[in-house]
Amino acid sequence: MRKNNTTKLGELIKNKREELGISQRALAREVNMDCAEVSRIEAGKRQKPNILYLKGISETCLLYTSPSPRDTER
Repeated sequence: MRKNNTTKLGELIKNKREELGISQRALAREVNMDCAEVSRIEAGKRQKPNILYLKGISETCLLYTSPSPRDTER
């Protein structure tokens, strides 16, 4: 079975969170969101996660995107 993007995103978040030794509860508290929502995002059950939650998660878990090739051509 092929994984969808939300499942891949959830796995990325979970792996990084665990690598940093942060619990779901601690992450939720830091981002000011519900612990169950963290669980749903990590499980790939949230098809369109709230962008502000994703921003907070990425900052807390030190997840950053690389510039796209279009961004580096400017």
